[in-house]
Amino acid sequence: MKKLSLSLVLALFVLALGAVSANAQTQITLGASSQNLVFSGQGAGTTGLNLQLGSCDAAGNCMLSGQAFGTGALSSSGDYSISAAAGNSITLSSLGSGLWAVNQSSPLSFSYTSNGSTLLTGNLELLTLSQLPGSQLGNFNSNFDANLVVTGGLLSSAFSPSGGALDITILYGSNANISTLVGTSNSLTAVISAGELRPVPEPGTVLLFGSGLTMIGGLLRRRLGL
Repeated sequence: MKKLSLSLVLALFVLALGAVSANAQTQITLGASSQNLVFSGQGAGTTGLNLQLGSCDAAGNCMLSGQAFGTGALSSSGDYSISAAAGNSITLSSLGSGLWAVNQSSPLSFSYTSNGSTLLTGNLELLTLSQLPGSQLGNFNSNFDANLVVTGGLLSSAFSPSGGALDITILYGSNANISTLVGTSNSLTAVISAGELRPVPEPGTVLLFGSGLTMIGGLLRRRLGL
């Protein structure tokens, strides 16, 4: 009976592990952006920063864009864009230790297209930005939290109701830390150097994976008399 129980738990664990592994291999990889992000101080006596995404048109709509490709269930290639509609204010407030909260007045628009076909669209929240001292690299959403609500596209079925998690790595024009912009009117530019968009696992899959680990640990402890 104990052998059967252990075999059953192991089987469930392997199934959950397979689902988690397949999810990790299914992603859309973003390439370098053709436009700059611009970080700027808000002036003397202020503690926050402003962020402008890419090039802006006369109406104030701003956009970053570049090439991308997908693997696994998202196998594809095309172009991505991340855009902010006119009036969408994006600001940063320090959380300490090189981490910043990104505040948006409304979600950004994410789009992934190929030869006129819409592969994926969604509403994006950048959530956080981190930059280590002396580094030219920064990361939006380095914890891979769910931050993309999928709204449509040919690849939308690969995403669960939990949506997607988009991590973006940016490369600054120098190794100056954006914290030096606080209280000034100075600015610092960066580009997207890479990004990874993955479907967020179904809550049931994560729960099954965790339960499998717990049950295996319990059975092993009983067998070893711990």
